[in-house]
Amino acid sequence: MFLIKSKILILSVFLTLFFIVGCSSSDGDSSSGSSGNKTGVLQSTTVTVNLAELYSKVSEAELKECNQCVERKVPLNIWSVMEETRQNYTQYSGKEAFCLINDHKNPPGEPFEVGAKVEIIGFAGNDCKYSLLMRPNNAPLKLPTSFIKVRVTSGSQKGTEGWTWNGAVKRDGEEE
Repeated sequence: MFLIKSKILILSVFLTLFFIVGCSSSDGDSSSGSSGNKTGVLQSTTVTVNLAELYSKVSEAELKECNQCVERKVPLNIWSVMEETRQNYTQYSGKEAFCLINDHKNPPGEPFEVGAKVEIIGFAGNDCKYSLLMRPNNAPLKLPTSFIKVRVTSGSQKGTEGWTWNGAVKRDGEEE
C-alpha cells in the first residue's frame, strides 16, 4: 500500500512540474507581445477599409478581392490615453476587441514628427484588431487596425510616450 501511495505522489509531483514549466512564459513580459523589433521610425500611414464588409455579409473570397476598398487617412498623432472596449465592427459580427481613442473625454492626440525614432513599449492588453476614433466635430471612425504604445527617442518630441497606429511605425529591419 505504501509503495502505491509513493508512486502516486511522485507521479503527481512530476505532472505538477510539467504543467508549471509548460505554462510559464519565457520572457515574463505579457505586454510586449511577439512582434520582433522593438524600435522603429514614425511614418505617414493610411488604413485600408473594405466597405463591402461594413455594410453586407461577404465571403472570404470577396474580402480578399477588396473591390470596395478605400484608403482612409488617419491623423498622425500620439495619444496619451487609449481605452480598450468591445464593439461590433459590422452589423453582421459579434462584439470584438477595440482600441478606443476618445478625444471627447481624454486629451487630444499630439501630432508626431515623421522620421522620429521610437521604441515600442507596449501593445493593447485586449489584442485589438479594430480601432474606434472619436473626435469633436467628426463622425466616429471604425478602422481595421490596432494601436501600439511608443516612446519617442529622437527629435523635438523626445521622451513623449503614448499610443499611435500600428502602421505608423516602420520597424527597424523591415523591408519597404
